[in-house]
Amino acid sequence: MDAGEGIGALGPDFRAMGIERVEGIFLAKCDLIDYDDDIIELEKIDARSCFYENGLPEDCGVFIAGSVFRAMDGERGAGVDAVAGLLQSIVSHIP
Repeated sequence: MDAGEGIGALGPDFRAMGIERVEGIFLAKCDLIDYDDDIIELEKIDARSCFYENGLPEDCGVFIAGSVFRAMDGERGAGVDAVAGLLQSIVSHIP
């Protein structure tokens, strides 16, 4: 999800796509908003609301704020480490 676009960019019907539960959400492009905690919190609220409206559990896994652009450049922290954190969250829920 892009920090500027919101969860609505994914489309309204998660179940039609076969999604029953979300285990991790990567809030991308957070470097463009200087990792503003208020904006990131609003994105989390927006995502939880969208999940609830579509019959998915609101207690979706972890939210990870980062930058794919920074990860592609090999930067740690908000780049590579953030993407790795998302993948660890998802993999940890695979039976």
